[in-house]
Amino acid sequence: MKASAPTIAILFALGVFSADGQQAWINFLISNAGPSSIEGVIVTNELPADIALVQTIPYGGSKVDSNRVVTYLPVIPGQSAMTFSLIVQRDQAGPAPITATLTVPDSRSAPQNFPPDEKRR
Repeated sequence: MKASAPTIAILFALGVFSADGQQAWINFLISNAGPSSIEGVIVTNELPADIALVQTIPYGGSKVDSNRVVTYLPVIPGQSAMTFSLIVQRDQAGPAPITATLTVPDSRSAPQNFPPDEKRR
């Protein structure tokens, strides 16, 4: 039976800014549906200019410029999920457009994530 590579997905939800200056949580669920563990996963968030990063829990996200936060995740075992959150603050109430990008290493940059018999991409 051939081993399978990890299968990873991201789901996130933003808390609503119900009052000026209030903090909100952006909650992430990262799941690995594959049988193998995966390491080297990175989540990048683009925050609008009027939203400030307060904290990343439990993993330390790094602010790389005025509106981009990068979080490096620990190993995610196969058939499991993990959560993390960004706490942000905004000067006005209402919805806010926030994006998240999931970067998963390929078999060249992280060969440990792939079975030995899988073709290199």
